Amino acid sequence: MNWLKKILADQSDAEPIVVANHLCRAIEDRIQVIQGGRKIFPFNQLLIHLRCANPEEEKTFRAAFGDHQLQQHLREFLLRHEVDSWRDLDVTIETTIDPPNAPPNSRFEIRYLQRTKTLPDAVLIVLRGTAEPARCPLREVTRIGRTEEVLDRHGRLVRRNDLVFADQQDEVNLSVGRIHSRVEYDPARAGFVVFDENSRHGTAVERGGRMMT
Repeated sequence: MNWLKKILADQSDAEPIVVANHLCRAIEDRIQVIQGGRKIFPFNQLLIHLRCANPEEEKTFRAAFGDHQLQQHLREFLLRHEVDSWRDLDVTIETTIDPPNAPPNSRFEIRYLQRTKTLPDAVLIVLRGTAEPARCPLREVTRIGRTEEVLDRHGRLVRRNDLVFADQQDEVNLSVGRIHSRVEYDPARAGFVVFDENSRHGTAVERGGRMMT
């Protein structure tokens, strides 16, 4: 919840944090265990309707949950629960001003949907450094970093990279952070967008012979 605490000035009892916890519990109830012990979340889209008590609270929720932050949080929640399909989850949020006078788990409604998605064929090709796979087909979200699994200081899994640079003493590979960047498909643009994940050396895209950061 660090992203929420930063936005809300570390108010650990702030309403968005309480609601986010209840959202996680709600989707946890929908996780299924299938043959072989694999875990799946049989939906790829959530439509979340949040009820706000007043315009100020609505503004707070939009700041806390907007810009795909809640989507990323819920994806990471599924990842921590070892759910195979966590990368495919899309989250759409709408808010209304409607004083609920109800407990936090009644502050929202979730519609669970499974929609077929068609992505354009696109591949990342590794030109320098040592990485697997050398040709990485782009998914809806493709994560790039050094080492396949990234653990926190308690040994808990926080991220799996799709394009994995080897953790070795090489100038190119050492310039890639463990959590370096991601490539995400944007349906509105009908194309892929590159996001740097606050990496030390940054992420640049070469287009038409020009380097764009």
